[in-house]
Amino acid sequence: MFLKAHAKINLFLDVLGRRDDGYHDIVTVMHTIGLHDTVYIRPASRGIRVDMTNMPEEINLAYKAACLLRGDRTGLGAYIRIKKHIPIGSGMGGGSSDAARVLVGLNRLWHLGKTGRQLEGIAAEVGSDVPFFIEGGMALAEGRGEVITALRPISVDLLIIKPKASISTKKIYGMLDGMEYSHGDIGSFLDNYLSLDTSDMVNVLETAAFKVLPSIGDIKRDLVERGAAAAMMTGSGSAVFGIFRSRNTLMRAYEVLKRKYPFVYYTKTI
Repeated sequence: MFLKAHAKINLFLDVLGRRDDGYHDIVTVMHTIGLHDTVYIRPASRGIRVDMTNMPEEINLAYKAACLLRGDRTGLGAYIRIKKHIPIGSGMGGGSSDAARVLVGLNRLWHLGKTGRQLEGIAAEVGSDVPFFIEGGMALAEGRGEVITALRPISVDLLIIKPKASISTKKIYGMLDGMEYSHGDIGSFLDNYLSLDTSDMVNVLETAAFKVLPSIGDIKRDLVERGAAAAMMTGSGSAVFGIFRSRNTLMRAYEVLKRKYPFVYYTKTI
C-alpha cells in the first residue's frame, strides 16, 4: 500500500515552560499541508525493515513506531520504504508524519483493529508531534504536543522556504529557557482564525531561532515584501511559510524567490 505522509505548519506556537520530564509544555495550532513524503508498505514473512536513504533504523521514528505497534507479536513482519520530499530539519514534521502513516498503514495491514485514539496513544510514545499526524487536518495541541483537539480547518495558499542550514530543536528550546519573550494569545487566535485573520499568529521559538540563523528573518522579510499577508517560521525551524491572499501574487513571489533559496515550494493547507 502507498500512503501520503503530509507535512505541517504551526500557525501558533507558544512555549509555557520546561516540564519535570525534560520536555516543554506548549500550546500550538498545527495544520497539514499538501507537501508530503510517500510511504510504501508491504507484508514481509518476518522482521521489520525500513528503507529510507541516509537514515539508520535505530534513529528512524518510522521504525520505532512499527516496533511499538507490533509489540511482542514477533510473527508480524513488514517492509517499509519512505521517499522523502519534506526537508529534514525544516520544522514541518516529516519524520513524525512518516511514523504516523506507518502506524495507520500497519494497523490496516496487520488487521489489528486499533482505533484512532489508540493509535494516538502509541504515537505519543514515538514523539511529541506524532499523535497529531494520525488524523491530520487542523488541531490544537497541548501538553508536550500529545493532547490533541480537532479544529475546523482553513484553506490558504502557502509559499514554503527553507534555507540551506537547519536548526537543532533541542538547542532552540534550551536557548529559549534563558530568554525573555512575549507569549501569544491562543484565545484570540482561536476566536479569529476562521476569518483568516493572521494578526494573532505567533511562534515564540523565533526569538531564539533568529539568533542562531539570521537568514530566517531575511526570508520572512522577503515573503512579506513579495506580497505575503503574513510570514512565520514553522515549528523550531528552519522553514518559513508565507500566507498569500492571491494565487497570482504567490506565483510571482515563487518565480523570484526560487532563484534565491535552495528550497521554495508552493502548496496549500489540506
